[in-house]
Amino acid sequence: MFKKFINWLILRARNRSGLPDFDVKSAQEFFFNSNEPQRVYIYDFDNKLIDCGYFYYSAGSDFDELSQVLIPFEKSEEEKSYLEVKRLARKQSSQMLIDSDRQVKIFNLS
Repeated sequence: MFKKFINWLILRARNRSGLPDFDVKSAQEFFFNSNEPQRVYIYDFDNKLIDCGYFYYSAGSDFDELSQVLIPFEKSEEEKSYLEVKRLARKQSSQMLIDSDRQVKIFNLS
C-alpha cells in the first residue's frame, strides 16, 4: 500500500512538472499482463527447451524470483525448437523476456 502511495506521489509531481508518465511495473508484470491465452516457451541460453505450455500464473514483483505456473499443451506437436518459435514470433505479435541472471529466454506468443 505504501509503495502505491509513493508511486502516486511521484507520478503527480511529474505531471505537475510537465514530465511524461512512467510505468512502475516490473518487466515480469508487464510481460505477463494480458487477459488473452498466452502460449509460453522457456529456453535456456543454449536455446534448449526447458518447458512450454499455456501461462496460468506468475509470482508477483514482490518476490525476487521468476516463477510461472504453466498448463501443459495437449499435443506434443506444440513443443517447438527455439528456431521454430523465433520464426512464429516474427509473424505475430509476441514478446521475449530475457533473464540474464537465470539464463532463460521466455517467448510469449499471445
